[in-house]
Amino acid sequence: MPDLDPVFVPLSAVLRKHASSFSIRTDEPGNLYVELPAATPKGKPGFFGAVQTKKSYVSYHLMPVYEDPGL
Repeated sequence: MPDLDPVFVPLSAVLRKHASSFSIRTDEPGNLYVELPAATPKGKPGFFGAVQTKKSYVSYHLMPVYEDPGL
């Protein structure tokens, strides 16, 4: 299994920088998951973004880009 920390660490730093006013649901080695304040009609937090180390790659998801392709 490759060492993916050189990819995960800088990507998680970028996500943290832009999510400072949101809630971090999961913050552990290889997994950072950030939520928006209650954003759904049922009062559940919304998904902002995540960085996760998988078996052979690092995934990076940023919901604002999915919701506004102009970004």
